[in-house]
Amino acid sequence: MLKTYAFYRFGGRFSARRSPCPPFLSGNLPFSLGNSREGNGGIEKKRIFASAFSENMTRKQFFDTVCARLGAVYPLPEARAIAFVLFGEFYGLERQDIFLYPDAEIGNTAHTEEAVRELERHRPLQYVLGQAWFCDMRFRVNESVLIPRPETEELVRWAVSEHPEPGARVLDIGTGSGCIAVALAKLLKESRVTGADVSEAALRTARENAALNGAEADFRQCDILRETPGGTYDIVVSNPPYVRESEKSLMRRNVLDYEPALALFVEDGDPLVFYRAIADRARTLLAPGGTLYLEINETAGQGVTALLEDYGYRRIELRKDIFDKDRLVRAVWE
Repeated sequence: MLKTYAFYRFGGRFSARRSPCPPFLSGNLPFSLGNSREGNGGIEKKRIFASAFSENMTRKQFFDTVCARLGAVYPLPEARAIAFVLFGEFYGLERQDIFLYPDAEIGNTAHTEEAVRELERHRPLQYVLGQAWFCDMRFRVNESVLIPRPETEELVRWAVSEHPEPGARVLDIGTGSGCIAVALAKLLKESRVTGADVSEAALRTARENAALNGAEADFRQCDILRETPGGTYDIVVSNPPYVRESEKSLMRRNVLDYEPALALFVEDGDPLVFYRAIADRARTLLAPGGTLYLEINETAGQGVTALLEDYGYRRIELRKDIFDKDRLVRAVWE
């Protein structure tokens, strides 16, 4: 299985206004799965011959065909990066295998044809493949859960770095695919992890991911806006909905058309609604000295930290993510 940084980034929430990703793939980057097109002249020339697959195609012909078709939807560097991922997933081929043996026949192309059709409809690569990588673990994903993002990995690793002692009790609010809960269950020794979500479909996916990764975690249905999960915890962590409705114009079609709105959006009139509920309920959930970790909208840093101060939290810290955006907050309940 080919795992690349591109596998994380396809499906990112916002448009090309975000900071570029590191150039881990050639040709490449920033990744921006919007409607823009780059290098149009080269794409159009290839499309003269690249429209359909056949089983007697060579690897190079097949690669050019995939790039040309996806190049009608995505910038050429992204089309190439996606093509490399598809080659790895469906044929077990690395980048060098395509160029060292360009005339080798590719074989059966039916599954790739279907994947390309879905990608041409802007369906995120992770949903097309049914999986995504997070904290070096594979997770099943579908339209009932958000695609895990690398920014969220930073939240997990922050929590892990501050809790080296075994036996931590953890609550993940809005668990979705379970990526945070499962990662913490695997990375924190002898931890007892609970994931809560309002969506039963998301909880089914989270349970599958716990089993897939050999993680012990309990998942329960809970609407954090209306009820408080039971238990006492050393860590409460959450990546709740935080994208304002007015920000939809900045978002990519592959997110708006496919990822669950329930897990993404909040009303402009009350964008901190989930943070207020979590901060309030976590005061009774956290043991003395327990820690709250939150992922936030990049525009909400001051608002969230002020809210936490108002609710009596201490040792509040706001951190930037790998794209230099205010994204992560930690607070301690003393």
